[in-house]
Amino acid sequence: MSVSGRQTIEKEVTRRCKKQNKCIFSFSDIMVTDRPTVRKACDGESYLYVQAPCIIPKDKLLYRKIFGLAISAAAVWIYLFVHVTVEYVKGVQTNMFIDWDVKTISAADYTVEFRVKPEMYEHFQEKYLCETNPLSEIGQFRTYVKHEMEHRLTDFPNLGIDGPEHADDPVKIAVITFAFNNSEIIENLKLRGNLIKFEKWRKLEKLNAKMTNRLHNSQELLDKM
Repeated sequence: MSVSGRQTIEKEVTRRCKKQNKCIFSFSDIMVTDRPTVRKACDGESYLYVQAPCIIPKDKLLYRKIFGLAISAAAVWIYLFVHVTVEYVKGVQTNMFIDWDVKTISAADYTVEFRVKPEMYEHFQEKYLCETNPLSEIGQFRTYVKHEMEHRLTDFPNLGIDGPEHADDPVKIAVITFAFNNSEIIENLKLRGNLIKFEKWRKLEKLNAKMTNRLHNSQELLDKM
């Protein structure tokens, strides 16, 4: 289509459709020509594509801005409300767990873990170990640690947690367990289990003798407590 033809259509569309919700016009009223190709291109079955900007009036634009601001503010308020509610519930649950843990007595409340240093074990061997005692060396060491800890804990000031009627009660230790940090013993025990599973009794006897000898005579193993 020529430039003049496009300008003619633009003027006609502007004249008939400007500020209108709906408009109807015909190409035959706009394009007057005897050329068959142009008439065929502008007959009743042809389509006209018009691109027009949407201009919002100022009074409606202000209303849309206020409405959008209200929606945004409501979204922010909902987010803050949900966030504060979740944090509040989380804090309440944490406090409830702490309160339950304080009111519930468990073994962990009376359990202490400490490392046995070499100088501590050497002091026990020099001062308290008795070779004629029927208890094993580890059994004697367990009794020594129990008495020593009970004596020292009893000497601490009473905090009154158990009430004034128990202020003068001595501290008693229920159980002492030693954990050995020794990978060699664990590996030998795993190998021993495999030997039993596959019924290799001769190798099992040799491994048992080796483990017994190491546990009784190797100071390297005995010091790893």
